[in-house]
Amino acid sequence: MLLDGRLLTFSSLSNAVAFMQPLILGGAHIGVSKVAKFRADVVASWNVPTAADPSPAGLDTAAIGMLRVDHTAAEPPDV
Repeated sequence: MLLDGRLLTFSSLSNAVAFMQPLILGGAHIGVSKVAKFRADVVASWNVPTAADPSPAGLDTAAIGMLRVDHTAAEPPDV
């Protein structure tokens, strides 16, 4: 997910949930049903600006977009 042209990155699953939950509960339909985990070097290779652990403040005026990535580059899920 892109926010004002920056790829959102989270240092933990709980940070991702804390960001996404207010959006979903507020009725936003952003097309995200799963969050994949990628190594930092993989994300860096995409040459896209990032925003680490962003705050949900200001989301009502932000431009939200999507970035198509190779899902096969994701880390396997934690068991």
